[in-house]
Amino acid sequence: MEKSNTVKRRVCLVTEELAGFQGSGGIGAAFSELAELLVKKGYQVDVLYCSVNVADNEQKQYMLNHLAGLGIKLKFLNVEKYCWGTGYEFKSYAIYQELKKTDYEIVHFHDFKIDFMERETVKKADFVVSPSSYLIDFLRENEEFIFPEGRTKVIKNLCSALSVQLEPYVLSVKSKKVSNIDEIVLFARHEDRKGFVEFCDAIELIKDELENKNIQVTFLGKMGSIAGQPSVVYLTKRAKNWDFPIKIITHFHRKDAARYLTSNQKSLVVIPSEENSPYTVFEALTLRKPLITSLSGGGKELIDPAYHENSICDVLDKDKLADLMMRWVDFGGQI
Repeated sequence: MEKSNTVKRRVCLVTEELAGFQGSGGIGAAFSELAELLVKKGYQVDVLYCSVNVADNEQKQYMLNHLAGLGIKLKFLNVEKYCWGTGYEFKSYAIYQELKKTDYEIVHFHDFKIDFMERETVKKADFVVSPSSYLIDFLRENEEFIFPEGRTKVIKNLCSALSVQLEPYVLSVKSKKVSNIDEIVLFARHEDRKGFVEFCDAIELIKDELENKNIQVTFLGKMGSIAGQPSVVYLTKRAKNWDFPIKIITHFHRKDAARYLTSNQKSLVVIPSEENSPYTVFEALTLRKPLITSLSGGGKELIDPAYHENSICDVLDKDKLADLMMRWVDFGGQI
């Protein structure tokens, strides 16, 4: 039998995050999903990992072995090999040095709002891809970004790997009625920009109803800083007068969080952040969970307009958020 002479097309993904490693978020999920899909499509995929946190040798070896098992080659960026410094200018220079002698057909970078550097990257890119129209429109109108004419596209993120890996945990994809909500889950990191305070404000308004109906409130996400203090301190102060059941889960990775969400078919997921295209929204939809998210941002682009009435609201308005949560608790809804 003759050997195939087909040469795989080479792609390099340059990222600061990878799903399951060092507390990654949406960027890590997006790049991990993309890497796995490209491998399945026959591409040779290399990942240049530009980690914010230093990984020890044991962590590095685990990551190398895990990704190699998926057909992905991982390389760790060593900034000190090329320059001394910790800013993004130094990291960018080191990435340039790593890539300048390679022959990849495509090199894909994620965004990270470093003003001038990112403006120039977008302006000079061969293609710019965004998972939402919201982000492109926002940058054009508010930040005066210049996008390459005819080479800017909206392509939604991927969430296929999660549903495959979690079978049989994933719920039926058919539309279904959800009633008797007995848990409200804040699915977000403990950060101001994730709507943590607004969620707590809304919960405060309905605390008596939650107590009477014995509704549990679960905080599912990594700890952080809220209003300038550790989130655990902030939450302890806010919850001192809450008499309904409370659960705090801060150590789950992506798949663990998904398993938790699918373990209760009567839980309502709340994602109050106003972001580009929140992966938490995408994941909740993939898992067929009833959810509430922000009217602003790109999350609503992921949701069928037929379900906007029950799933979208102005999350910065605590009264509206509280009312919509109680509507789900009292009447349920269709997903």
